[in-house]
Amino acid sequence: MNSNSVWAVMPFNESFSFRAPVRATFNSACYDICYSGEAINLHPGKVTLVPTNLKFECRDYYKNSCVEILSRSGLAKNGIFVANAPGIVDADRSE
Repeated sequence: MNSNSVWAVMPFNESFSFRAPVRATFNSACYDICYSGEAINLHPGKVTLVPTNLKFECRDYYKNSCVEILSRSGLAKNGIFVANAPGIVDADRSE
């Protein structure tokens, strides 16, 4: 994400791996969050937490905004989705 963006994205914990969100293509509407840790086994019908190690910080002049965590349609059709979709990170959320 560029320096002009509303939100700054940084690692939540410096000692763990971190991959900044990226757009898959030029015309992508959203940024993709990637998991970069050890392999995780996913089981049908079971909720699995996947740590992202991402921390979002809102720029002061956009305090009425939020980050939405949404499922990718290609994964959701196979049963992999954000359990509380959309996941919302409010601008005034603190650690």
